[in-house]
Amino acid sequence: MNLTVVNRAQMVGAISVSRALRLLALLVPLAWLLLMAMLADAPNELINVLARVVVVVLVSVAAIVAQRFTLHHTRLWLAFGSAMMLGAWLACAWQSSTLVAWLAVGAWLMWLITLDTLVALMRVRRSARWFARVGIALLGGSVPVVVAQIASQFADEEFFAFVQALALSGFCFLMLSAVQFVIPSRAHSTIKLKRRSVVISLALALGLLSVAVVETISSYQSSFYGNDPPSFAGITPTQTSLCGQVTPSSSTVSGVDVYDQLLRRIETNPFKTPAEFAFIALAKRDANDAQDFRRALLLEAQQQAFTQPMGSVKWGQFEAALRVYYFAKMRAQYPDLFSASEQQSLAQWFAAINRRALTPEWVDALYGIAFREWPLGPYENQENGAGLLAVLEANQLADPNLSERNRAYLQNDPRGWAARFHNTDDSYFYQTHWLNNALFQAQLAPQSVSLQNQRASFEWLLMLTPPDGSPLPFNSDQDGWSANAFYLGAQLLHDPRYVWLASQSLARMSERDALLFAQPGVESALNLQGVAPTTGSCLVYADSGLPTQRGPLAPDKIVLRDGWTDDANYALLNLRFTGWHRYKATNDIITLMRAGPLVVEQVAPERITWLPKGRAALRDKRVPRENLNGLLIPTSGLGGVFALLGIGSGWAQDPPHYARVTKFDPNDTPQIAQSVIEQWHGWTQTRTMYLYPQGPIVIVDSADGGEGRAALSWHVVGDGERDGDVLWLRRGAHPARFVLPHDAWNTTSVRAAPSVYGNAQTIVYYAPSAGRLQLVSVFLTDEWADAQVQIASNAAQRTFRLRISSAYQTIELQGQSSP
Repeated sequence: MNLTVVNRAQMVGAISVSRALRLLALLVPLAWLLLMAMLADAPNELINVLARVVVVVLVSVAAIVAQRFTLHHTRLWLAFGSAMMLGAWLACAWQSSTLVAWLAVGAWLMWLITLDTLVALMRVRRSARWFARVGIALLGGSVPVVVAQIASQFADEEFFAFVQALALSGFCFLMLSAVQFVIPSRAHSTIKLKRRSVVISLALALGLLSVAVVETISSYQSSFYGNDPPSFAGITPTQTSLCGQVTPSSSTVSGVDVYDQLLRRIETNPFKTPAEFAFIALAKRDANDAQDFRRALLLEAQQQAFTQPMGSVKWGQFEAALRVYYFAKMRAQYPDLFSASEQQSLAQWFAAINRRALTPEWVDALYGIAFREWPLGPYENQENGAGLLAVLEANQLADPNLSERNRAYLQNDPRGWAARFHNTDDSYFYQTHWLNNALFQAQLAPQSVSLQNQRASFEWLLMLTPPDGSPLPFNSDQDGWSANAFYLGAQLLHDPRYVWLASQSLARMSERDALLFAQPGVESALNLQGVAPTTGSCLVYADSGLPTQRGPLAPDKIVLRDGWTDDANYALLNLRFTGWHRYKATNDIITLMRAGPLVVEQVAPERITWLPKGRAALRDKRVPRENLNGLLIPTSGLGGVFALLGIGSGWAQDPPHYARVTKFDPNDTPQIAQSVIEQWHGWTQTRTMYLYPQGPIVIVDSADGGEGRAALSWHVVGDGERDGDVLWLRRGAHPARFVLPHDAWNTTSVRAAPSVYGNAQTIVYYAPSAGRLQLVSVFLTDEWADAQVQIASNAAQRTFRLRISSAYQTIELQGQSSP
């Protein structure tokens, strides 16, 4: 009798130990969450780790409940769980609250556990059960991400949304496996399914899935730009910008001298391609340089360059277009350069390039879904495919069997200067590149060119260009040098301003030893005296849409400037988040400059080697909003859930498509620009910029109406030496200081940040209370650098007072921080 009791006690103890050991399996999905957070560089403070522990524990408790009810009340629980899950998702779609999102995710996980338990109880092979679990896990990870993307208008980069879905699916799979391991289903409790029930269930599931897929694709296709952008008095389709005037500079430059500088910089490029060799030969009229081009081009033809699949990036179509363009130019200049057999070999190569350009690849399917078109093969971004086909046709180098298809593609959807003046992808570099493809298309159909569009396309670059000719690398990993583009503009428009601007850009390139590449359309020097522009501050509207879709004229940029000297004040504000290559800078300042950069975006030309080539660069939608200079609001809804799990940012990444300009007059002193973004998860932000000629730059920000504590980020260039309420950015010949109100420093963090400009600081101001933010930021330079600053701010009443006193002048500013 006693022996039996001991054995029974030992058995119960063994079972308890076994269950306890099984509970350790729940550490695996927890480790997965922590690993995701580490790979995503998410904060791993103790509170975040504890939160993830709580998530795993609660899911485990839910698993016990779900499994028990599934075993004993299968039909009732399945019906109840399905209704609860659908209701929670509807509530999540209706209300962006993070709490509601957590309830939706909880209901969703319980429903997934129910499905997995049902499969575990079925009389099927073990391999089939594992296969089903993988499918359930993929569904579990994909649905929340898709719902979150629809709610944010697909603001996240597509590839990383896919990675998010895989990461969540991995967590679901590990969670389901751990639950079944910890609480195994009873072997004798099996479920027999009737064939009719299976067929009906599958039909309903497929129907719901089809509706969901169609709705998701439709939402995705509508996410790239808004169809009702805010207007501004005086802006029309024929008057797309409002600009003031500044005192003209007396400096002039020779167009011939500028061309010589441009040629020398291309000659020193150590990475010359056939295009650069051709440019040099055409410019110098030198047969020896022509032989360099001949050898380089024949080598590429022998290697069949640009005729193989291009993967996720089809930039090669533009490079191929350069070869075609320069071959035609060199053949005309040097008729005997290539033998008859060599010309035949090159013709066959160009025909193969043509065939490749019209061969759809997997990436074309992605563009086709987004652009609402059948995948055709030509690369739509910056109109690279159109440029290639046009230059092939214009020079009779296309495959004769494909000529009809080439011309049909070009005629069915006019592009280039026939359709617009501004590339729909938002970047200074993308515009300079798009101009080349517009030039190639004009070579084929010069009669289709709108001279108004052509002039406006270069004027857009002029209005945005910093006074010292520095590049604008926003929304791209390319620097955005403009020397080539401006000399092309001077050639096409015979405009002396572009000669001067090309000279400014070349001067900065020389200082940085930057690379310069061949520029089509600039085969000879222009005998034109360059003069400085007189264009002052500008409100800029531009074309929106997609490469195959004409969007409405929409707010684009605000430029404030007080001259075109190297030490002029300059500010650039972005007004949109649209296009295929979007970037999240609605109402954000791209840069502030005076005698060098004061404020920049934290975007370094870095690449992540393990990612596909097209997704490896930090650019476009990949750039998080906290790397920019503007308002930050906490994530909510599913974004808040993802942030806690470690696979998303703690700041919202889906700003509105457009900011509304409420005040702009380029003839005011000081120059004032005010812009507003509204209904961003309940938040409304007003940003007012004041630029005093040769004086301070003042930025007043006000935001309210939302939940949680907002913040404001600045990325400044300089040493960041703190002195009371002042941050010294630089000393010496052109000193500069950054000033915040005294109380603001109590909730402001300053840390060193990587930058291509050398020393840089990331400054983040956190609002002291929820639902409201107000901040006055002051930038003082040169003779104003030592000025005394007094700032009084009342966030509740949205008022501020500012007094800046220098040895020569006192500035007083007061008023409302929002209209």
